[in-house]
Amino acid sequence: MSLGYTQFIIIDDRKILDALPKFLPNGKMLTGADKAILVCGDLSREKHKGYWMLDCSAATQNMLLAAHAIGLGACWLGVFPKDERIKNLQNFFKTPDNIIPFSVISLGYPDEESGKVDRYDDSIIHKNTW
Repeated sequence: MSLGYTQFIIIDDRKILDALPKFLPNGKMLTGADKAILVCGDLSREKHKGYWMLDCSAATQNMLLAAHAIGLGACWLGVFPKDERIKNLQNFFKTPDNIIPFSVISLGYPDEESGKVDRYDDSIIHKNTW
């Protein structure tokens, strides 16, 4: 049974977590994170060109929702499509050429409560037609 185009690296080594922000400009929170997950696309499993990105996006979002549901703090750090970030993480983690780093999810217990952000925008909602 195929599980899609996605592969994962679970990161719990403090030295690795502390090193990652040099590859991820917004990744400072990783130095305080308990764990992180590198979500990667696997081009060798790709049956439909480009769908690996959809699988990785869905996997990332589902992990963010699952973390929130159990009271963990989580943050999506974008890697793809930034070539420099992709290459740096491929080299750092010594991934095969067919593995494309897509995102890093920082996981831990939040130090602070953040307020709710209302991102609803009625102007982007259309009913039945544009």
